[in-house]
Amino acid sequence: MGIINRFLWLITAVMSLAVGAVTAAVWLNLVPEPWWLNEWHYALTRSETIMVIALYFLLNLHLLACALSGSQKEEVAPKEFVILKGAYGETKVAAAAITAVIERVATSVMTVREAKAEIASDAKNEAVPIRVLLKLTVLTEANVEDISRQVMEAVQAQLKQNLGMDKVPVAITVTGISNAPVEKRRVK
Repeated sequence: MGIINRFLWLITAVMSLAVGAVTAAVWLNLVPEPWWLNEWHYALTRSETIMVIALYFLLNLHLLACALSGSQKEEVAPKEFVILKGAYGETKVAAAAITAVIERVATSVMTVREAKAEIASDAKNEAVPIRVLLKLTVLTEANVEDISRQVMEAVQAQLKQNLGMDKVPVAITVTGISNAPVEKRRVK
């Protein structure tokens, strides 16, 4: 559920609590009957009240539709393992292992600060059962087009070497541009 729907849910919850509190006050006779009846009759004659009730009804219908519709998000990492079929049988490779390799390769390219990889299934293509969704943070001096090409080539080469998958589709999204220096790890 997105941030907007969460906010709408908050409004609906607050309005429902207010209606519940008023109903409890009336039921417990905390509010004199002639007073709340007079206020109720007055409120029902106002067009604003009818608009608020209609808006509240539509808001609840929208939230009900959101709850029943399920997720519209693309299914990412549908399996815990990626199954590779070869001449000698099937091999299962953990999705976490593949994403770790992809992230390591992506961050090895100069001016890439951070990389976050996800694997999505590609049911249309049996030869290459996965697609790579890669989110990068690059340095300010980076040329995004050149960096994307370099990362794509490096990831595809590494996946071909490790998994034997040729031309794995890689979708790159640059999610940030940073001016913080890249911390290189020491090799022991």
